[in-house]
Amino acid sequence: MKNRQMRQYEISCYISQGKERRECKDVEYTLISGDRQVFSLSDGVTKKKYAVQGARKVQEALGSCLAGMPDEELWSDEKVKRRCIDLLRDTIRDLSEQAGADREEFASTLMMLAAQRDTGKIRWIHIGDGLIFQTQDGQVQVVSHPRYGITPKYTFATTSQNMERHFRTGVIDRPERVGMMTDGAMARFYRERELTDLARQVLVQKMENVEEVLRRQEEKDDQSLFLIQYSDPA
Repeated sequence: MKNRQMRQYEISCYISQGKERRECKDVEYTLISGDRQVFSLSDGVTKKKYAVQGARKVQEALGSCLAGMPDEELWSDEKVKRRCIDLLRDTIRDLSEQAGADREEFASTLMMLAAQRDTGKIRWIHIGDGLIFQTQDGQVQVVSHPRYGITPKYTFATTSQNMERHFRTGVIDRPERVGMMTDGAMARFYRERELTDLARQVLVQKMENVEEVLRRQEEKDDQSLFLIQYSDPA
């Protein structure tokens, strides 16, 4: 059997509480299962009582599903959509029934990456606002744009009606770096569906430089960025 060359990776995560929140509602998640890693970043919807709990349970449920999914299913958009949407609905329903609370109280956005180290392929999932990006040959590219409701103040969420219409997924092939950022972190990096010049300059640099930009932002909302840097074996 031919030895498989595993890509090396380094994880960085920055989470900062917004200036007007008593509780940070950005939630990160990591699951390592053999050759597959699952990473997630979610933003609990403001004023929803159980938003953080909802975000965590959805991440755990979908993360375990993607970690154990056979290859032939993981790389099929339709199979991923079918399994994850059904599981997401069941998870929110169970939380609502257990807490005796309206399902909307568990609302959050969702960004998730399931990476296969031997092939370098990454399955991504996105619901709501936030931004998924990658770098390749020193260039930053948007993988998935934020998607809002009526206005940018209202995001689609894991509890939205017709949630399946807002469930987006796709595959990235061997990026140098892939990242997820919540809407609070996007202020200086993304405007009018375009990356800013600052984003194109900073998001290819060390995580310390990215964090310095975020620290200088006086944002009311929580700011979070999850970054995975890859390198091929020598």
